[in-house]
Amino acid sequence: VQAEQPLLIAFKQDPDLVEAARQLGHISIALGKTEQAIEMFQQVLEQSQTPHQAEAHHNLAVLYLGSKNPEAALKHFEAALQQNPDNQTAQHLCAALKGEAAPCTAPLLYVEQLFDQYAPYYNEHLKQTLHYTLPSQLRNAVARCLTGNLKAGRVLDLGCGTGLCGIVFRDLA
Repeated sequence: VQAEQPLLIAFKQDPDLVEAARQLGHISIALGKTEQAIEMFQQVLEQSQTPHQAEAHHNLAVLYLGSKNPEAALKHFEAALQQNPDNQTAQHLCAALKGEAAPCTAPLLYVEQLFDQYAPYYNEHLKQTLHYTLPSQLRNAVARCLTGNLKAGRVLDLGCGTGLCGIVFRDLA
């Protein structure tokens, strides 16, 4: 994120800097700046001799898919597949976008990459956008069971999340 401004300056001085455009595309994704990310990956594609063509097509496909533009997403997934026929994520999503029979589960690499992309803003998205309140609801339910005793003693959160329950249970433990 701190690299965004220096990269923008470098890119404005020389729009042919493929690596600056590529990195700005990734930073823009992380910052939720979809339009800027699309612009940067388009810049990468305009440089015909870059080794990042397949990656740029793949990133554009994902961005267009997230922007509810399945036609553009399919176009870029197909282009990514032309350059890298082993791209399981592109294979899976091309089949899905075309309405073809696809395996019942997504490729492991796709799931890993999706999780890695989502992880940095998962908690905020849960709380702010999805209005996730289950930890507070659980805490209140447990508190109602502690008639007369304000502390539960030791509390062990066996969830596989990011610790949101630990925060709201702190006063009961």
